[in-house]
Amino acid sequence: MSAIASKYVQQQPPPRAYQPSNTYRAIGPIVSIGAASVVASYVYTQLHSESATMDRFFASYHTPESEASRQRVFDGAIEDPRKNVLNFLSWK
Repeated sequence: MSAIASKYVQQQPPPRAYQPSNTYRAIGPIVSIGAASVVASYVYTQLHSESATMDRFFASYHTPESEASRQRVFDGAIEDPRKNVLNFLSWK
């Protein structure tokens, strides 16, 4: 290139490395926190509904007949299932 032509050609600055803006940097943590909170709220809801279901089940089971059956087991009229050979994990 001649000296005259180089005077009129603008020099391009060297290419800069890509610098993401702060908005793009914040998207990852926002998505992660959002996903974790969705999972946590789902687990909380499921545990809460299961707890209510179990409470209703045990409340309906708490009858005089079930209490009499439980009393027979623990008084020894029927062998205690906790002392069964198959229940070896609870042995101390």
